[in-house]
Amino acid sequence: MKRLRNISIRGKLIIVCLTTSMFALLIAAVAFYTYELRTFRVRLAEGYVTLANAIEPSTATALTFGDEDHANEILLELTNNEDFEAACIYDADGVVFAWASRQGSDSHFVPPPAENRGYWFIGDELYLFEPIVLEEEFLGTVFLNVRLPSAKARAYNYAELVAGILLVSLLAAFLLSTILVRYISRPLLELAETTRLVAEQKNYSLRAEKTTDDELGDLIDNFNEMLEQIQQRDIKLAEHRDQLEVEVAERTHEIQKLSLAVEQSPTTIVITDIDGNVEYVNHEFVKMTGYTLEQALDKDPRIVTTGMMEGEQLLELERTLQSGGEWLGELQNRKRDGHIFWESARIAPLRDGNDKITHRVWVKEDITERKRSDEALRESEDRYALAAHGSNDGLWDWDIRNNNVYYSTRWKGMLGYPENEIGSDPDEWFNRIHKDDIGEVRHKIDLHLQGKTPLFKHEFRMLHRDGTFRWVLSRGVSVHSDEGQAYRFAGWQTDITDRKLA
Repeated sequence: MKRLRNISIRGKLIIVCLTTSMFALLIAAVAFYTYELRTFRVRLAEGYVTLANAIEPSTATALTFGDEDHANEILLELTNNEDFEAACIYDADGVVFAWASRQGSDSHFVPPPAENRGYWFIGDELYLFEPIVLEEEFLGTVFLNVRLPSAKARAYNYAELVAGILLVSLLAAFLLSTILVRYISRPLLELAETTRLVAEQKNYSLRAEKTTDDELGDLIDNFNEMLEQIQQRDIKLAEHRDQLEVEVAERTHEIQKLSLAVEQSPTTIVITDIDGNVEYVNHEFVKMTGYTLEQALDKDPRIVTTGMMEGEQLLELERTLQSGGEWLGELQNRKRDGHIFWESARIAPLRDGNDKITHRVWVKEDITERKRSDEALRESEDRYALAAHGSNDGLWDWDIRNNNVYYSTRWKGMLGYPENEIGSDPDEWFNRIHKDDIGEVRHKIDLHLQGKTPLFKHEFRMLHRDGTFRWVLSRGVSVHSDEGQAYRFAGWQTDITDRKLA
């Protein structure tokens, strides 16, 4: 069976055709031989019945007159034929009246004729019992035992004929099966060859040649249609693959730029997992803290903190992170060498496609210098406030860009007002200037702001809270930008009413 599986389709079809033809011929030969043998024996039996009927008058005469010699002569004449084994005549009582056998024959008699009528075959021998009747009177029975050598010869001849016919039929079946197989196997071989080439070359533009218009031809059409669809999909996939390669290259380039931007960012960037373990730090972190990448990985970002965060701020940080929000604030941290520095920090969650928080990113910027500047500014402002509070002059500082003015407590007190009754609007100043003086004051201020005078200085009257006018001397200097635009104007004013009255 294993060898049969390895045989080609052509060989299998030929074997099937030959085997089918051979079995069909053998079955037909056996059936025909059986029918022919049976018919032949029946014809032989009928012939011997006719022979028995032919000798019936002679045997009837011998029985009627009791002439045994005549009966024996009749039987001897029959047994001289080489086909006869024995012959016998029974009287009406079933007693043997005459008997003869072929020389050398060892045939045995069958039971009395009263129990045997007709004929039958045992092997190659015929046993025939035929009644002897004269004028409708039963006189006895004649028995013939005949060997049928001619039947064997006929069987051998028939077998030779069948063998010849079988050989010729097998040859014809082989030729016909070869032609039939050619029409059947050629499309299949074409399909197999095309399939092999497609598999080896990955070339879906190949097509199998259609050689028939039957079901195999339809199979080839369907196969070619399938190849056409695969080719079109392959073309689209190739185009899509090229497009994806371009997109991947662009994305890779963007990721590289982002990676470089993150790595070379002047701000500190730290990425932690959901449990707070560090998974990434950029170069600025290493530069700022003094910790190497290996020393920072798998650690908590609090390795650089001082632990001096206020309790309320710490609780706010924890609540914000637990709720998935974004925290903004300032942190006081410690470098590896122990130095303290300040950072502004933004801690934001990173989410996956299912909106689940997987990491947190810390973006921090060193604000140590700003903190120092703020502290210095506060100290300067404190000194300025103390100087202004101790001065007998009223100070004013006009922020031209934002159009608001700082009036010192002494400035407000000169006009009889407490701290909270005068705002920061410039009109708090100009609306209290005497109507005869306001024009000149504005003119001199404009000249100075335009850079035409080195300073502003002018004497004018201002309305006191009690309804009287007081004389003041106001002096100021402006600060200009690189483009020459004044953005700050500050000065002081002195109450000179007593001098003017004197």
